[in-house]
Amino acid sequence: MIKKLHYLLLLSISLILFSCSELEVEFKENSLVQGKKTEIVSSMDPTYDSEKLQRSLDNINTFRSMSNTSINWQNWFLSIPIDNGKPDTKAKSLYYESILEGSYSREVSEYFSWNESEEAINLFSQFTGYTLSGYAAKNNDQFSRTEFREFWRGNQEKSDNWSMNEGTHILESTLRVSECENNRDQCEVIVAQINGFENDIDVDDHNNTETVKVRWQSGKLILECYTKPLEGKQQWSTDYLIKKTLGDVGNDIFTIKLKVEDGVLYVALVSKSNNLDTKFSKVYDYVSNGYNYLSYFRSGNYFPYSDNYLDYSNVLMYGLKTIHY
Repeated sequence: MIKKLHYLLLLSISLILFSCSELEVEFKENSLVQGKKTEIVSSMDPTYDSEKLQRSLDNINTFRSMSNTSINWQNWFLSIPIDNGKPDTKAKSLYYESILEGSYSREVSEYFSWNESEEAINLFSQFTGYTLSGYAAKNNDQFSRTEFREFWRGNQEKSDNWSMNEGTHILESTLRVSECENNRDQCEVIVAQINGFENDIDVDDHNNTETVKVRWQSGKLILECYTKPLEGKQQWSTDYLIKKTLGDVGNDIFTIKLKVEDGVLYVALVSKSNNLDTKFSKVYDYVSNGYNYLSYFRSGNYFPYSDNYLDYSNVLMYGLKTIHY
């Protein structure tokens, strides 16, 4: 009888060890995604953290979903309104390697994640104090954003910009503003931009000129463009602004298209749910009016409020594409 019990005990231990071995192999297999290593912890590890494990698995799923989109990730980085962990206290930048490897924190995932049901990227934003210029107090002209910024040739440098003086440059961004909450009568989100620098030396993003904006305003899309300053005024700014209402898209999916061709800005809008399919129309001739800034596209969720830490907006991104020739 004792021998039989001893045999059963040894058999049970063997089965447990075999099961643990299989679990470890499974985790190792899951940690390899298209040749990329992702941090996975085994439940047999004495430092096992269930939340950390779940985050790793979530990031793997996000990676698989992100990598299946048509976005050329090397041409973009993402600004997120959290502390970058550096002395300058600027908002965090997430580059394409981190996006594709899924190597980012749960805090990042609160602002940037994959929406499985919508098959879209979820971009959440609210004023946190962390901006492109550094940490800012409430009630100022610095705002938070969860927004993609273009690298023209994918060189991973903020000097990688294009000129309106030559060629054709097109942005196509497919989005849906799912939520926008504030304490005003109207709620706004800036969903697409063309920004510029006077030169390729001082290229910190807080020194840029926000030349073209597409603003979602309680369902309506409004194009805002800087125009030529009066003589003697060097800075292109909101002091010389034209606005054009493009259409009412509500909380439905739309595709905004911005094109600069031989220095002239054109805009088009598509929203099937709202029977909108406008072709490119001319807006403004920048080069003929002396505009000589180096340019780049932005798109996402730029939340233009800073009076409290509660208001927020959420934007779903279904596609993001640039064409340059």
